[in-house]
Amino acid sequence: MNINNLPVFIMSFGVSGSGKSTYIRKNNADNFVVSPDAIRKEIFGDVSNQSDKIRVWSRAIGRIEGALLLKKGVILDATNTDKEKVIELVSKLPKCYKIAWVFNASPALAFDRIQRDLWLNKDRSNVPKNVVFEQYKLLQDVIPILPEYFDKVVNINS
Repeated sequence: MNINNLPVFIMSFGVSGSGKSTYIRKNNADNFVVSPDAIRKEIFGDVSNQSDKIRVWSRAIGRIEGALLLKKGVILDATNTDKEKVIELVSKLPKCYKIAWVFNASPALAFDRIQRDLWLNKDRSNVPKNVVFEQYKLLQDVIPILPEYFDKVVNINS
């Protein structure tokens, strides 16, 4: 996807279990999706393996930059709860139109979804309840800065 002759970069924001991956799967027509979970699965065979975040994120950023340089739209499917890392990533991107998708889900609902998915044997990260609540807390610091770094912010009730 392109807007004003610029490739589009969409960055998702939401706790684990907020519906980011499901929404992206259902609403992505022409964009290249970069998912750290999928990269963990490629490298380690396990989406929950958090042992080498630098390697995973280096690969993710390389894929994002490569697609944007080829003028392809990109969606980053991740929680994106670290304010400094968000600012660093969007500041280093090639010229593009930046959109933030903010997934609004309570941490309790998100954790219930994770437990349901695991019970159904879906291939997803087994995120502990305390981590989901911590992600929610961190997102409260990230969301207010988004209009400063993104061309458009879209709230998605999931």
